[in-house]
Amino acid sequence: MTYDPKQTTDAVKAALRMDPGPTRDYSTYIGGSSIAALMGVNPFADAWDVYRQTALGESFHQTAKMELGNLLERHVLELVAADSGLTFEYPGTLTVPGKDFLAATPDAVEYTSTVQMKTLNPVNYLSDAWGPDGSGYVPTHTFYQANWEAGVFRDYYGRAPSYARVIPYCGTVWRMHICEFDEALYELCKEEAERFWVNHVIPKKP
Repeated sequence: MTYDPKQTTDAVKAALRMDPGPTRDYSTYIGGSSIAALMGVNPFADAWDVYRQTALGESFHQTAKMELGNLLERHVLELVAADSGLTFEYPGTLTVPGKDFLAATPDAVEYTSTVQMKTLNPVNYLSDAWGPDGSGYVPTHTFYQANWEAGVFRDYYGRAPSYARVIPYCGTVWRMHICEFDEALYELCKEEAERFWVNHVIPKKP
């Protein structure tokens, strides 16, 4: 029997009675998934991809596997919350006050931290790119995304997070990585994102 991720995704939708919503629209803001690309540390995307999504309004289409991961994330987070004793909230997209084009959508937040969930296959879950449980050792582009979300959290709520939690999940196992918030890196990323928006997105100039 051949594995078909789309059939699996459709089955999960039916079982959970969930609608993944419209295709993601990044044309109105620069978010966590874009910041690593702008800073040149994302192995899967670069600044040109961010320009196409923002200035040109090109949609980001998720694969069936990505959509399946997104469908499962909230349910996995509830399991993590039950196991860890943490209380998660799901605020949706947060923006930097006065600069709505700088935003982030953490998978969850709790009082002292943001939470980024990563659904991985076994090869990636066991790779050297991820450190042991409790460490802050995560792939560079993942850290940039998590740190960006923590910084936007700080600007939005007016209180600095202690850290960003990154939770890789595979099958029935998960780990929790604790990444200290790097304020200097966040400010550098924010400066670059604002420069990119003003110099390239608004005038639609590559």
